Amino acid sequence: MKKVKLIDEISNVDDKYINKALSIDSKKKLVNEGRKMEIMKFNNLFKWGAVCLGCICLVFVGVIVFNNKKPVDNNTDIDNKTNELMQITNPLTEVSSVEEMKKYLGFDVPVIEGKEVSTYIVIGEGKTATHGRIMYKDKSSFEIEKGTNKDVSGIEGGSLKKKETINNIEVSIYKMEDIVYANWSDSTYSYSYSMENVKVDKLIKELKTFIK
Repeated sequence: MKKVKLIDEISNVDDKYINKALSIDSKKKLVNEGRKMEIMKFNNLFKWGAVCLGCICLVFVGVIVFNNKKPVDNNTDIDNKTNELMQITNPLTEVSSVEEMKKYLGFDVPVIEGKEVSTYIVIGEGKTATHGRIMYKDKSSFEIEKGTNKDVSGIEGGSLKKKETINNIEVSIYKMEDIVYANWSDSTYSYSYSMENVKVDKLIKELKTFIK
């Protein structure tokens, strides 16, 4: 049997078959390289997509947490104290004592010593009382409300008759028909005191007994 050397047989192969084989091999390589590039691009795109999705999720969670966070309310204690007070059922509510007045108003209402009380009244809007009134049997009346420099007399059209300083507090005295009344305030409250059918000097004398 005739021996055929492989190298010799290869050298006898037609060039067109060799070129075709090389061409096919090159195409396969190009295809494979192209697939690799596409896979790499897809992987990179997937990674970037995952990163962006993660960022969006973090922002979304942050928005939810921020919206659900309870704001700091500096008036919480005030609101709680207000809610603990008794609520009025009428704008003008009669009560039985100064102790009961405090349950509605949240502050003490001074009583003039030596005078017999006729009626205790708390006044307000809605369900909240803001104004205290004590009416005496001699037809005098005492008013109190939180806040300074207010006219809490409830009387309109009075003319100023005199200003008097009593225990370092300036008192303005007015007259409206047969009613004489005084307005004054301190650092926390506004007050008014009225009397019927008396002179200004009589009112001032009474004011000096309880304005401290």
